[in-house]
Amino acid sequence: MRTIFGTLSAASLAFLLTSPVLAQGIAGVVAPDAKVELVQEGYVFTEGPVGAADGGLYFTDNRANKILRLDPAGNISTVHENTTNANGLVLTKEGDILSAEGVGKRTASVAAAAAKR
Repeated sequence: MRTIFGTLSAASLAFLLTSPVLAQGIAGVVAPDAKVELVQEGYVFTEGPVGAADGGLYFTDNRANKILRLDPAGNISTVHENTTNANGLVLTKEGDILSAEGVGKRTASVAAAAAKR
């Protein structure tokens, strides 16, 4: 079943892909004429992306209570579950992941060793 959040995310992505802003790029964020590619679908409400030094990307599926990792080869794996709606990810210099947990009303940490799985 598709949720309203999934529909809004798809609509937002469609707008972004057709936006003239993307063709011009966003300095320091998106290169001009960058190719946007759908890697995988089926998430409920993705949030909180943060880039890793190795070219990977951490992100959350907020409603599914997961922190995931897209590695440089394009593989996606679950890093942490039962996050009580984690989002707003940040990486420490040691490689730990910090997240803001909305339902848990706390800041949580995932150790670097777990984050690199």
